[in-house]
Amino acid sequence: MHKHALVAAIAIVLCTPLVSEAGAKLAKGTLTGSVSPTDISTGACAPVVDANGTDAYDSMCAATNPSDCKCLIASNLTLSSSFGRGTAVLTATEDNSTIVDTASNASGCSPAFAVVTLSINAKGKIPASTQTLNAIGAVCGSPGTTTVNVLGGFSIEGSDSNPAASGSGIFNGTVSTTGQVSIALTGLITNP
Repeated sequence: MHKHALVAAIAIVLCTPLVSEAGAKLAKGTLTGSVSPTDISTGACAPVVDANGTDAYDSMCAATNPSDCKCLIASNLTLSSSFGRGTAVLTATEDNSTIVDTASNASGCSPAFAVVTLSINAKGKIPASTQTLNAIGAVCGSPGTTTVNVLGGFSIEGSDSNPAASGSGIFNGTVSTTGQVSIALTGLITNP
């Protein structure tokens, strides 16, 4: 009897989210907007320089041929969330090399690395702020031909103004054939 209770207790501990750990809170948000073919260029993206410093996470691409890397910069996204309301800039490098089943196949997926800079509006006594997310994920589908699905995970990047910023989460969303973007963020944020 005690052995089964111990196994059940371990299973509950392993399957229970650590929401209370270090004051973490659940945060949800949505990024919406649009992208166009002019927002995409050949080669890896340059490192992002934002209010939180320089971040090269978006410039990673394992392709041996640099032209197999594609850079997307979506600079006019709207943020609505428990992170706060404001705007966002998404900078992502996608690896379209022949070693992965990529955009040439409508059902193929490619790996991508991104930096998302959230510019959060002031609210009451809370001042305006910026938050940088480092994201890794998959981009599935062919832009302009099929609805593109994006999914993966992110972590909060600390900054000079907030070195203790921490947290992580997941994202998923779509880019329609006409370029409409909708991405949901869900994470446990310890220190925004």
